[in-house]
Amino acid sequence: MNHKPYLDWMNAALDGEISSIQRRELVEHLAACASCQATWDALNDVQRQLKAEGLAAPRLGFVGRFKARQAARRSRSRLIWGGLILGLSSVSTLATLAVICLLSFNTMFSAAQVARQPGAVSALYSSGTAALMFGGTVVRAAWTVFDALVQRALSDPFTWLVSLMALAVVAGWGYLVYKLNPEVVLR
Repeated sequence: MNHKPYLDWMNAALDGEISSIQRRELVEHLAACASCQATWDALNDVQRQLKAEGLAAPRLGFVGRFKARQAARRSRSRLIWGGLILGLSSVSTLATLAVICLLSFNTMFSAAQVARQPGAVSALYSSGTAALMFGGTVVRAAWTVFDALVQRALSDPFTWLVSLMALAVVAGWGYLVYKLNPEVVLR
């Protein structure tokens, strides 16, 4: 015999959602089936016990504490993501600076090798005019280094890629810090 519809009707009867025809069939079946009668008695007993016990009220301030904990959890995850993005943007910025420094040190090293020539050193010591000319040469060399650095950085796709990635990470971090606002207010 299929007891499934009767079990469904028992639950519906306890909830008060059973039709009169189904109730009559359920009563007839319970009179004939000891297994279903035992189930019905157990369900009724559980129902009586649940109704006898009142619902426990939460302690005073429970809702406020719960909301504060939820806000703290959200804030913590926002801080973790913000810190991660800040760290990645710092690493990207350092990588960009390292590329630029390597390019400039290479050019400066070449300029220093030229300046160490004996003729340039004796000219520096021999006259003030030569010193001024050497100073002008150093300024022009520094300008040439700067110009070459700019041209190299502008023409090198890797430098652009690293710089754009660093800029994007910093912009993303700034946006997240602005949007997430990790401040927690306890009420």
